[in-house]
Amino acid sequence: MEFVGDGDLLVLQKNGHVRLVRDGQLLADPVLVVETTPVREMGLLGIAKSGGAVYIYYTVPDADGNPLSNRIERYSWNGQSLVDPTILMELPANTYHNGGAMATGPDGQVYAVIGDTGKYGPLQNKGPESIHPPGTTDYLDTSVILRVDPPGPYYAVGVRNSFGLAFDPVTGTMWDTENGDDDSDEINMVPDGFNSGWEAVMGPATEEGLARMAGYEGYEYRDPEFTWHRPVAPTGIGFADFGAGEYDGSVFVGDCNHGRLYMFKMNQERDGFVFASPGLQDGVADEGDSLEEIVVAEGLGCVTNIRTGPDGYLYITSYSHDTVYRILPASAEQAQQPAEHTPGDPGVQPEEGGGCLIATAAYGTELAPQVQMLREIRDGKLLPTESGSAFMSAFNEIYYSFSPAVADLERESPALRAAVRGIIAPMLYSLSLMDLADGSELQTILLGTATIMLNVAMYAGAPAAAVLGVRGMVRGRPAKRVAVAAERGPA
Repeated sequence: MEFVGDGDLLVLQKNGHVRLVRDGQLLADPVLVVETTPVREMGLLGIAKSGGAVYIYYTVPDADGNPLSNRIERYSWNGQSLVDPTILMELPANTYHNGGAMATGPDGQVYAVIGDTGKYGPLQNKGPESIHPPGTTDYLDTSVILRVDPPGPYYAVGVRNSFGLAFDPVTGTMWDTENGDDDSDEINMVPDGFNSGWEAVMGPATEEGLARMAGYEGYEYRDPEFTWHRPVAPTGIGFADFGAGEYDGSVFVGDCNHGRLYMFKMNQERDGFVFASPGLQDGVADEGDSLEEIVVAEGLGCVTNIRTGPDGYLYITSYSHDTVYRILPASAEQAQQPAEHTPGDPGVQPEEGGGCLIATAAYGTELAPQVQMLREIRDGKLLPTESGSAFMSAFNEIYYSFSPAVADLERESPALRAAVRGIIAPMLYSLSLMDLADGSELQTILLGTATIMLNVAMYAGAPAAAVLGVRGMVRGRPAKRVAVAAERGPA
């Protein structure tokens, strides 16, 4: 999202729609629609403004919906719509790790981040020897923070994937969030010429990691300012000007895995954080460390973006709640208010009950392809129809009565997470039947019924048949032994 004009708010939808919130009301018609493919980590991903120009970052699909490129375009805002598009950059793309976060520096320079796009290019601390042979792509525009407008040298390299960029309003220094692999999500201060360390290092560097790092001229590594050892999928990052000293000048970060908003108090030099909790003073949230000091809000769903509004308050978008939240200090007179929704618009309806809690915990993030598939079936195939919507309402009544407790147990047990992934794998495969639905009530009912029956057969019928078979074998064995004994006769 991005503020334009006199408090107008442009909000991105993953399906390629740019929506306008004016005076707290979401207007019915998009101000821009671009063709994209809103699945996995593709879609309309980033927005920024500089002066009267607005910049967007989105995935361009081919005829089959596969990613062709990540494109950055510049538009003019005329107060009602985005006009006069100019293509600025065509970047590599994949179904995941496309980055897309954008920000504008104090000097008006526009920046964007792109992840590794699942490809191992030379700017992931691989060194020149990893550049692909002539005639093939060398992925030079992956794992970097780009100077978009005006263009220039890479601002940073070695970025695995990021969903958050912001500038400290006091020092003008860039900060980002970065998603780790199996561990070590990060918050980084990002000076010009920063090497974030991927793929040699995630989290605080070891001597071995430093030895593996490529020596890019003009780029220097530094450890992250904060690391979560267990992934939380940090996303948006921002600074607030509440007018309340307890919060002003702090860094705020959202996450996707737990729906939390974190607050980090800056040190006097504003190049790191200060913590009262002994467990966090090393800048790492290890297993068992209390996060109470830094968690200031929960229940926000998958946070995707944080911006500071003209009023100094924080505005947060939630992907899984389809909501824009305004965050105020408790001392403020106004209550926290979400932006208004347009009734009947399936793209912005509040979610019924929340996210896919069990699958999210099993796969570690709402951005996992399996979780994305569940959301796409729910939002694209079921909720737009009366029968599908009725089914989801009944399903949610049951599902959310037990799923939060199961998800909590999963987060505490890697073995349980692995078991759940194995258990739900057949169900995920069977749900591909719903891709055949064309949006009609009849097809939704027929395919939905077939999918339910298939799952009943897999999860109830097959185990029941196995139990009956075993019981039959057990019952048959004594009779066979008696018959053999009778044939033998007395000894």
